[in-house]
Amino acid sequence: MSEVRHDWLSDRWVIFAPSRSERPDEFEVFERASRLSGSELCKSQSKISLTCPFCFGQEKETPAPVLVLGEGATNGEGVRWRVRVVPNKFPAVIPVDHFGMELSEIEELSETQPMCPEAPQQFESVLYHRRPLLGAHEVIIESPDHVASVTQLSVEHLESVFLAFQMRLAHWRRHPSLQYAVVFKNCGADAGASLVHTHSQLIATSFVPPEVARLSHRMEQFRQEFAKCYGCTVVAEEIAKQERIIRQTNSFVAFCPFASSLPYSFVVAPIEHNPRFEDLDRCALNEFTGMVFELLKSLESIFPQNAYNFVLHTSPFHDHWNRAFHWRLEVIPRLTKLAGFEWGSSCFINPVLPETAAAQLRQATAAHPEACENVGRTATC
Repeated sequence: MSEVRHDWLSDRWVIFAPSRSERPDEFEVFERASRLSGSELCKSQSKISLTCPFCFGQEKETPAPVLVLGEGATNGEGVRWRVRVVPNKFPAVIPVDHFGMELSEIEELSETQPMCPEAPQQFESVLYHRRPLLGAHEVIIESPDHVASVTQLSVEHLESVFLAFQMRLAHWRRHPSLQYAVVFKNCGADAGASLVHTHSQLIATSFVPPEVARLSHRMEQFRQEFAKCYGCTVVAEEIAKQERIIRQTNSFVAFCPFASSLPYSFVVAPIEHNPRFEDLDRCALNEFTGMVFELLKSLESIFPQNAYNFVLHTSPFHDHWNRAFHWRLEVIPRLTKLAGFEWGSSCFINPVLPETAAAQLRQATAAHPEACENVGRTATC
């Protein structure tokens, strides 16, 4: 059973999800096989399963889908889908529907309670607190074909992926017992992926994680002190300075943050204030999709085969966050590893200035403008 435990000294909550260790790890299988001699590899070949549960035709290997986009076309083997969203077989949280609470009980809970308000807390001592962790954990399978990167899809196909993000975020935002959700991608073994087939994940929780709450409170503090949105202010200043800008369109800007923790990390954010990614209309979603597609191709051209994460930061579910929160997509290449100083001090050492990273990404983006040729050209616009 998944639970959160409190570390009194750091004032952090840690999620424990023992079932996650049961996930199949495709990267580990290939790494193990690559170390075998020729004869050993032949003997072990039959023991190494290369069947991908995310590929078209293997739908029975996953739980029943909660969302399917692109149904209609067939190839003689069944309905051909474009994007498929399924519950994670190895969830990091206890599915909300499995906790056994009545809806009336959930609705009575305060939306501002900090940690898992509907779950009983266990106090073993002053130092040891734990609670079950409720929520939802889903996998967004981004293609029926066995491809490793979203840049191997079309821009139109990638837009369907982002549309699925919107639909599932909107769904969980309406759930009375949940307070927060995040969509993220782990691309490559070094980024935490266990399967090669391109996919993203969504985790929704019955509490706002402390770091998310802290940053949200910082945004609200900025709004109260300066009477304007922190995100809007950062975007305006970055556009004015032009030192760390990678790409700008009518509605979005991509830049390397002034105090980037990791090399070549960058942010894509709306220029106008918008707290929730799922509120983007189809024209804006199309523009955003083309921009992200172009940026990821640029990143891959500089660092081929490199792992990366992206995280979609959208407003926590209670409406009071909307005044100060500014949604953003954060892309984090895994070019360095955290070492002793970072673990010991929680202070990062970044060997690449964001101005240098932005210049290289900007140059790579200019080298293939055709990657974004479909931006703004859908019929919905």
